[in-house]
Parts: sequence; C-alpha cells; structure tokens
Amino acid sequence: MRPGFFSHCLLSSVLLSLVVGCGGSNLPKPIPVSGTIQWEDGQPISGLTVRFVPVEAGTGRVASGLTGSNGEYTLTTASTDDGARPGEYTVVLTRAVSLAPPGKPLQNMTEEEKMQMMKEHTEKMQAGVKGDDFPSVYGSEQNSPLKWKVEPGKSKADFKIKKL
Repeated sequence: MRPGFFSHCLLSSVLLSLVVGCGGSNLPKPIPVSGTIQWEDGQPISGLTVRFVPVEAGTGRVASGLTGSNGEYTLTTASTDDGARPGEYTVVLTRAVSLAPPGKPLQNMTEEEKMQMMKEHTEKMQAGVKGDDFPSVYGSEQNSPLKWKVEPGKSKADFKIKKL
C-alpha cells in the first residue's frame, strides 16, 4: 500500500459524508395543509389550481393542489399530499385547464382525437372564449389578495372568493 493512501481514503470518506449530510435534511418538513375554496355565498369552486407561493423569494418551495367538486384541496410540496413548509405564502388561484372531454382521459384517446381536440382548443383561444368568469386578480402572485401563514397546528386553509 502506498504511504498516505489510508489517510487519503479516510479524508475522502469524511468529506463525502459531510457533503451527503448537508442535503435537504436541514429543511423544515412540510405541514399537512388542506382547505376549501368557495364563493362568498358558500358555493364550492371546483377545477382550480391552488398554489401557495412563498412571499420571500428563495425561502421555500411552491406547494400546490387542485379543488375537487366540493371545492376541497390538499397541498403537495415534495410528495403527494405532504402539505407546505412553514412560512408566509401568497395564495394563487387559477382555473385548471383540461383539454380532454369529461370522462375520457388523454391516455384513452386516439392520435386523431387528440389532434381534433387541440384544433378545437386553438380555435376557441383565437376567438377569445374564456371558459368562465373566475376573477383574474387571484391568478397572479403579484396581485392576489390571499395570504396564508403555514405553521404547526394550523392545517385548515379555507378561502371565500369575491366575484369581481
């Protein structure tokens, strides 16, 4: 064995363990967060993408979810339904866009059906068809008035939306 080989291997092992040990383990774990999105009159709003965007850039990851027919959502950051990391967030709401007709997932469509669907979608977009009257102010992190602080013991984030 060469002189210094053992010490070189030992030094390499220590450095490697320090680098590996400095991974994502220092980040706070997500806290489960779920809630409902409703109109002011209590009617649930389905088909919304819900995004929790950190107020301070670089302080965390965006968490997101999708409202179901009852307006309920659950946030995901790193793994399904794990929640959001502690911190201050701007809540951004946008209509989830699905090009596939109801009851027919994209994976079950033929290439011809997909091409026709894309053509129809493009024609609607060019004609200015909007789909519904969901207020666009909620769709931008710069303009959304919705804020939420994720912290232990506070896992229910319900919002009532004003029709503008």
